[in-house]
Amino acid sequence: MKKISIYFLLLTFLPLINSCSKKDDGGRENEEIVEFLCGEEISTIEGAICCVYGSDLASPDEILTYEYESNVANPFYEWTVSYGSVTIVSGANAATATIAFGSDFTTAEIVCHATQTGGGRKCGEKIIIHKK
Repeated sequence: MKKISIYFLLLTFLPLINSCSKKDDGGRENEEIVEFLCGEEISTIEGAICCVYGSDLASPDEILTYEYESNVANPFYEWTVSYGSVTIVSGANAATATIAFGSDFTTAEIVCHATQTGGGRKCGEKIIIHKK
């Protein structure tokens, strides 16, 4: 009878202990995976998601659109070019930016930061784009 009671207690409480030991993600179980797929994240906000979506390959004289996704509250967006023959055509302060690649384009790095309004904390990601 003691063995049955012990097994009953283990089977009852073990799942509870296991579920309580996991980090509470607020029902966003896929976001952790997204963080790893996003690339080189730059963040001063714990738990923030910072993702730039768009092609990492481009041709000279091509125009492409890139989208920034983040869970930062009330963000101020800022797209910048670290290096390369590229120009931000539109959306420099928006979630979506249009990027023009120059005729001599070979490689470029673009960065988008979302700064939390009033908080000064940043979350961003850079993407390196290579010539097709």
